[in-house]
Amino acid sequence: MIRPTHTEKKFTANREFTDRDDAKALFMEACEAAQPADSYHVLMWYGVGGQGKSALARECERILHRLREAAPNMPNPRRYAVAKVDFEDARLRRIDEALLSLRLQLSKTSGMSFGAFDTAFARYFTLTNPGVDMRKRHPELFRGENELLNDLLDWSEVGVEAVAEAASLAVPGMNILYKYGARLTGKVRQWWDMRGKQVLRGLDDLHPDEIAENLPSYLGADICYAIAADETLRPVILLDTYEALWRERGQKDGDAARRADQWVRLLVQDAPGVLFCLFGRDKLRWPQFDPEWADVIDDHLLGGLSDEDAECFLRKVPIEDGDIRANIVSGAKGLPFFLDLQVDLYEAIMESDRDPVADDFGGSHPDILNRFLDHLSEAEENVLRLASYPLVLDEAGLCELADIHLGGGAHVNWRRMTGRSFFSEGDDGTMTLHVLMREDLQKREKDERPELFKAIHTSLFDLHNSGIAPEAGRWVNTGNERAFSNAFHHLSESDEVAAVSWVLEQAGPFQKAARWALLETIYRRALGVSRRVLGEEHPDTLTMRSSLALQTYHQGRYAEAEAEFRTVWDIRRRSDVLGEEHPSTLEARHELALQIGAQGSYAEAEAEFRAIWDIQRRPDVLGEEHPDTLTTRHNLAHRIGHRGRYAEAEAEFRAVWDIQRRPDVLGEEHPNTLTTRLNLAQQIGNQGRYAEAEAEFRAIWDIQRRPDVLGEEHPSTLATRHNLAQQIGDQGRYAEAEAELRAIWDIRRRPDVLGEEHPNTLTTRHNLALQIGNQGRYAEAEAEFRAIWDIRRRPDVLGEEHSHCLRAKFLLAKMLDGQDRSEEAATLLDGLRDGLTSTLRPGHKWIVELDDYLATRE
Repeated sequence: MIRPTHTEKKFTANREFTDRDDAKALFMEACEAAQPADSYHVLMWYGVGGQGKSALARECERILHRLREAAPNMPNPRRYAVAKVDFEDARLRRIDEALLSLRLQLSKTSGMSFGAFDTAFARYFTLTNPGVDMRKRHPELFRGENELLNDLLDWSEVGVEAVAEAASLAVPGMNILYKYGARLTGKVRQWWDMRGKQVLRGLDDLHPDEIAENLPSYLGADICYAIAADETLRPVILLDTYEALWRERGQKDGDAARRADQWVRLLVQDAPGVLFCLFGRDKLRWPQFDPEWADVIDDHLLGGLSDEDAECFLRKVPIEDGDIRANIVSGAKGLPFFLDLQVDLYEAIMESDRDPVADDFGGSHPDILNRFLDHLSEAEENVLRLASYPLVLDEAGLCELADIHLGGGAHVNWRRMTGRSFFSEGDDGTMTLHVLMREDLQKREKDERPELFKAIHTSLFDLHNSGIAPEAGRWVNTGNERAFSNAFHHLSESDEVAAVSWVLEQAGPFQKAARWALLETIYRRALGVSRRVLGEEHPDTLTMRSSLALQTYHQGRYAEAEAEFRTVWDIRRRSDVLGEEHPSTLEARHELALQIGAQGSYAEAEAEFRAIWDIQRRPDVLGEEHPDTLTTRHNLAHRIGHRGRYAEAEAEFRAVWDIQRRPDVLGEEHPNTLTTRLNLAQQIGNQGRYAEAEAEFRAIWDIQRRPDVLGEEHPSTLATRHNLAQQIGDQGRYAEAEAELRAIWDIRRRPDVLGEEHPNTLTTRHNLALQIGNQGRYAEAEAEFRAIWDIRRRPDVLGEEHSHCLRAKFLLAKMLDGQDRSEEAATLLDGLRDGLTSTLRPGHKWIVELDDYLATRE
């Protein structure tokens, strides 16, 4: 029966939470327990989809609401601070958005203040949104009394411009926050003196990505401060649909997967005294990364509803007919999702011109979905099917899709559609469709309307594809990353084969920006597609596998990368695939040799490169002067040099250079020729002929820096200037070397060049710190090495166990020794050798240097 949507409904189902008495009792007990301020407690409920975990999360919210209302009348009242995030909302899978949501809710429910988080978030916002008025974008942060944001930063037009200018210049040590901190008074000044200066130390120097990664720590510091100030405070944080953090990542195991919820672990670690309650499909795997988490996490399997509890739930709807209730209970099979869906159907039939009967309900799960869809009008079903395409929904976006594919946005009755039980709303008003409903509708669309299925995904791909490229003069941002990920999702649905090659074509800006973790995630998804549609041994599958291995190499997981390249080589070298001497086979073997060398096995790597070179140089394969042959010989020379045979390495590099510099090959000023000449100069310097090496580097730099060749800021030009600075330092001209390295660092760290956290930028900062230390300024060098270590040790950069992170830790210890702080240095050195030997092979130069230093130190 057609009627206006604004008329009062004839029947509205009452959905009262049923059962889960054990879970509710456990939650109540945890909430009311006295948790020490330095202890941790994580409750985790897990189970298959549709099991009612989100319903339990909502019930926990209601319990907390009742506890808050009853608290004033209790003998020992608790002040509950409550916050909940549902990761079904894709926006809340971003660290900054999720933490801002938690901060706002905790403040609203308890009156807590967040000096550290607000200041860091304001700094992050200013850096990532220059010229945008934060008061207008986030007015919620300025409601009520927020002395810190109003006093610490002058959010008048002049103040915002000053901070924005400082952010754009990215000049360290300007201490913008400390400048404004001097103006604080009262309680905020007390907080600043006691905690703020310590917690926010170094914030001015952090890149936006660094601030975002540290936001959990700032929020945790504020919570700890609040708990210490009020022993009645009881913060409780609920995180629902936890498995969504891995959605579309392609895997939940391994080092890559562990990074998906690294920020949650950091928040828990830095917020002791908080009760965390998580709801997801799988048990937490944190103890696999650190066994100590096993003592913190309390896991509980959430099973299906019993028939008795489902019957009780239906009686309270109310559904009076016993036969209808029996069919609904039988069909749901204990899964609340299908119970709810049948109540949706019952409600819809009650709104129609007939009465529901028992045959309208029950059967298998597909039968239940079929009946529900059959009851919808054709227009309603088409809109619901359309809503299953985007990962996140908003009314305007859905109306736009309806205009294109359904003939008009008027078909969309947003309020009626999203009022059903299988939609959930995010903090920003966007909606997400229950994953079981989305998966079923997408399967139906693909099977029943394949051309429309492809057309809609293609249009969504085009929409996201337009947002992948960074703006001119800008670095890759989270919006570009999100667009890349979403575009791949939609293209892989519409054209799986094209999606595999498209991913490799789009990777350039993200590779340049060192977004290796993101690329690894997307490559893993693409590899899964390629294996399924092309096969394990298809050339494109093997290329994707090599590309994935390269990302693990960049993240310092050399052994893992070696195993992957070895597998690719073993497949390609088979006579029924490509054979030993095929160029692609030799390419895989070449990459394998690089991984072996990266782990310090220089002799083995040399043998591999020599074997490859002996094949390539043959006239019937490539020949002596083929570019690939010269590349292999170039890398062979590197490994000879790594083994200390500098004169031999010099001879090899000179031979390659003599070929490349010829006009009929590449010529004197070709980039590859200059790279070879650079490595030749390095071998000259390794033999102590520093002045000669300096002259070579200066000659190369003078060519590269010319506007008609590469220019001053080209990566290769900067690499040459970097090597030139090292030669200057090797001759004892430390101040001159420092000035050169500082100039290079100032260029590389700019967002439009490489950025603060790019590996090459960190290498320059590392060598700059060495030159500072060489001049006896150990405290200053210590600060630099500590900053480098703090960046590299983060899981999203390199991680604690990466050899480059351990190297920075070693040099930091040396700077502490230089200041007679031997006990602090000993703490850093403890276990360092075990760490290096777990990632590098015996005989690596860093292990040898550490052994020598430890022996001298003792």
